[in-house]
Amino acid sequence: MVENSLIKNLAALLAGSSTIQVLSLLSVPLLAHFYSPSDFGELSLLNSMTAIASVIVLLSLDNAYLSETSEDELRRIIQFGSLIIIMVIILVPLFIFIPIPKFISSKGLTRSILVLIPFSIIMTFLSRFNISIWNREKTYSRISQFEVIKKVAIISLQLLIALIISNQNGLVYGLLIGSLVPFLVYGFPVERPVNIRDLVPRTLQRQRVFIVDNTLQSALYRLLSEAPVFVITLYMDLSALGIYFMATRLVQLPGRLAGNSIHRLLMGEYRPADKGRSLMLHFRFTMIIFILAIIFYVFLLVVGESLVITFLGIEWKSAYDLSLIIFVWTGFTLTSIPSRTYYIADRSPKRLLHWDLIVGGARLSTLYLYRHSSLLELMKNYVIVSSVVITTFIISTCLYVRKAQKS
Repeated sequence: MVENSLIKNLAALLAGSSTIQVLSLLSVPLLAHFYSPSDFGELSLLNSMTAIASVIVLLSLDNAYLSETSEDELRRIIQFGSLIIIMVIILVPLFIFIPIPKFISSKGLTRSILVLIPFSIIMTFLSRFNISIWNREKTYSRISQFEVIKKVAIISLQLLIALIISNQNGLVYGLLIGSLVPFLVYGFPVERPVNIRDLVPRTLQRQRVFIVDNTLQSALYRLLSEAPVFVITLYMDLSALGIYFMATRLVQLPGRLAGNSIHRLLMGEYRPADKGRSLMLHFRFTMIIFILAIIFYVFLLVVGESLVITFLGIEWKSAYDLSLIIFVWTGFTLTSIPSRTYYIADRSPKRLLHWDLIVGGARLSTLYLYRHSSLLELMKNYVIVSSVVITTFIISTCLYVRKAQKS
């Protein structure tokens, strides 16, 4: 019965992920026709800045919500999150008047784009909260529906802006406006904060493991994941960043969608007190992801180049060449998802933080040493180092879970 429920829940999540993957792959040729590599580079930089900032702003409240058992505390978490959103809105004027760093303005990024960062943070914040609520309720089909509606809205608006307005910032505007659409269907996960003087200290104290430890670990992990974007922006240009964005889109999008589905499922299924079940789930899903990654890489090698040239154009061939390198890194990263999720569910973010410091140190050192190399050379060395360290992390986690089971 438990096994059937697990398969059913995973199928519901993967159905939505597969739909989004198909939509994304179908839209890539159209978007590549209307937008230049530098336009994609601008979108990539905005996504990276939002990803890092949203982790800090979210304070891992979505994970805290999944782990909480008290109904009163669940309500307080939502109220605390609503209070954070109000604070972000109040800070919007700072993005209007603060000076733009020279290295950013020299890359052609305008203030109008930077002002959109807080709105992008809010959309990310609300999306994560909605997903956590449905994850807790195990209404996985609603998560899939929410994500599909958002993806359809984003792609439609990005194409519509390109056709009607011919605005080079259409990728960014389409992303932000489209992200708002599913909330019009499912509503906003907000609640008016009451008794703030008690709400803030109580939530900070009760959810300290997530708000402090898990947020620190998540922020470091996200910063390290997005590090190539900032290095390419700083030492190359937006066109090179656009090539990198398209390469990662070709190989990471399917993986991220499947990875997010597995992470959400395992967050609901891991039972830290039941070490035997946790070990079984960890091993099973690690192997499933690894096998799927090998199958997809073979597919990419056999038909990837012809597909990219046919549908995107010869000017994007360099993105395919880069994608072959990046996929190795992506495959190992995806295979580590069950390990990372276990530490979060086990409320052991400090152990995860220690590993992220090791992985991060190796990655940053590689990026620094090869910062003046070509894009292909930079990423090749980055991927080799990352893959070796991540493999060590996965093996270490397997041994850790097995040892915990025996004790």
